[in-house]
Amino acid sequence: MLPVSRLASFFLRRKGKWSFLRRFGKNPSILDIGCGNQSPEKTKIQLPDSYYCGLDVSEARPEYLNFADRYIQCQPKSFSECIASIDEEFDVVISSHNLEHCFDRWSTLESMADRVKSGGSIYLAFPAEISVNFPSRGSGCLNYYDNAEHLDSPPDFSKIIDFLKEKGFEITFSCRQYRPTIPWTIGLVADRLHRYFNRVGMFTWEFFGFESIIWAKKIQ
Repeated sequence: MLPVSRLASFFLRRKGKWSFLRRFGKNPSILDIGCGNQSPEKTKIQLPDSYYCGLDVSEARPEYLNFADRYIQCQPKSFSECIASIDEEFDVVISSHNLEHCFDRWSTLESMADRVKSGGSIYLAFPAEISVNFPSRGSGCLNYYDNAEHLDSPPDFSKIIDFLKEKGFEITFSCRQYRPTIPWTIGLVADRLHRYFNRVGMFTWEFFGFESIIWAKKIQ
């Protein structure tokens, strides 16, 4: 059974990562780009029969690494080349808040797209371009530049859409600012408290529309 937090995410964020993953049955092959420490565990709890390959620039902690079928550590400046060198194709490629950290976004995106099987899909989530105008919060990231590890400006939503189409993908969902109704409503009320404590809290991102999300299917 899924934990309550991920059940809530599935029902309240219908176009979020967990809802996306659950569309591919019980045993898809997954490449998780910029997976961090917790995503291998969370993904395997949700899809225990999946084949999971995680990739990131840091060494995974052993307690999380055990959940991955394969884990690849890359150097930041050769990130796109590292992805391109993977000798597998996948049903699903996920990049959740990774592009904004990459030195060469377009080469990284191209390498990710090339790792998707024909008929497979890619999930992209990244800060919306408008987030450069959001207020800064002392705790958490609301303005794009709150996170010192974010490079340059936010990823260009329209250019990414065009790029994926040129690579033979069909866009199955796209949203420049993802603001699902119920989380947005909760965020509207809760943000008074979050402003007072100068923090990013539950559904702050949904209230402001911090996140851009793209789903695409490889048809060529």
